[in-house]
Amino acid sequence: MILHKLNSRQLEEIEKKLPPQFAALKDKYPTAVAAAAEYWDVPPYPVGYVPEVIEFSYSEDQDISFPHAIVRDGVLTHIEPTAIAAVDNMVAFSIDDHPAYIRVEGRVILNRTDNVVLPEVMTNPELWAKAIARLMPDH
Repeated sequence: MILHKLNSRQLEEIEKKLPPQFAALKDKYPTAVAAAAEYWDVPPYPVGYVPEVIEFSYSEDQDISFPHAIVRDGVLTHIEPTAIAAVDNMVAFSIDDHPAYIRVEGRVILNRTDNVVLPEVMTNPELWAKAIARLMPDH
C-alpha cells in the first residue's frame, strides 16, 4: 500500500526536472521521486559537512515521518530490522531533514552526499551490524 499521492505541482516538477527514466518511477515510488525532483537543483552539502541526524527509509509503504532507521550524532539510535528486506528496492535517506540520497530499483536518482562526512557506523558494515544487534529487543 502506497501512502502518498502526487499532486499536480509535484507531477509537473517531476516531468520538468527529472530525466525520463527517473520520472517513470513516479507511480511505484511517488514519495521518493517527488523528493528527488524537489531537491534536484539543490547543491550538494558543503565540503566537510557533518550531519547531526540521518534518517533512512526503505519503503514507500510507511509514512516518511517514521523513518526505518536513525543515526543521531554518529550513533545508530533506531532501527526497524524487518524493513531492511526492502533495501534492494529502495533506499532513501535525509540529512538534517533534507533529502540527500535516493536509490530505487538499483538506480541512484538523487545524491547530494559527495562532500558529507558520513559517520563510521554508516561506512563500516561491522559497526552497523553491532549497532543493530545492540538495538534488538532480545539484547
